[in-house]
Amino acid sequence: MRSSRNRPFHGHLSGRENLHVVAAARELEAHARVPSALETVGLSARADDRVKTYSMGMRQRLGVARVLLADPSR
Repeated sequence: MRSSRNRPFHGHLSGRENLHVVAAARELEAHARVPSALETVGLSARADDRVKTYSMGMRQRLGVARVLLADPSR
């Protein structure tokens, strides 16, 4: 069984869309953190490109952005 941090992204979706899928499983405020998470990891310019076009390094940074969606106060 894969842990949540090893879960692959949906290649047919954009990086932004993938983060919104993850945010949907979290609290409502997670959706509001998507833009800042993308900015923090340096993916804002490519946020609307499909993940299947991302390099391995970009996918890793998207994984970091996924972790940043969590509520920091919890």
